[in-house]
Amino acid sequence: MSFMDSDLFQADEVIKEELLPNENVIWTGKPESGQLLKSSDIFMIPFSIMWGGFALFWESTAITMNAPLLFKFWGIPFVVVGLYMIFGRFIYEFYNRKALFYGITNKRIIIKQTIIPKKTTTLILSNIHEVNLRIKKNGNGDIIFAPERSLISSFNRQYQPPSFLNIKDCKEIYAKILEIKQK
Repeated sequence: MSFMDSDLFQADEVIKEELLPNENVIWTGKPESGQLLKSSDIFMIPFSIMWGGFALFWESTAITMNAPLLFKFWGIPFVVVGLYMIFGRFIYEFYNRKALFYGITNKRIIIKQTIIPKKTTTLILSNIHEVNLRIKKNGNGDIIFAPERSLISSFNRQYQPPSFLNIKDCKEIYAKILEIKQK
């Protein structure tokens, strides 16, 4: 069994744990691996470099100029936040994607995250009013179960609509969802 086959087997098992009576699994999957940039990264990458650069400059100046202890400690949280924004968020996203599972049943969409914070999101297919498909150059794509947001509003990461992110065969899966919704 290849690595990809074991991932799909694991996705089947994780989604089957969530099934309700009289519910059948139609499709299970996971996001494709590899680092992905988001539209918000157009703003976040330059901002994080400026933030982190200034925080490192502050901290190194405070240490080399023998500044008071308060100034030396004051910069540490800013350096930590800067390092997270520059590197840590990509590492978190990578591990989060490995622990993310998607499922379509005859009644629901299931999105299950198995690392901290562990959570399961379910959407009743008959209650989903808008389903959007975004196809990338490599053929993978995102299926978003909410209205599309503008580039500017996507900078606010506090609300991320339920989505199947970076999945193979996204056109076929999108068509399956629409077909089930019509029944």
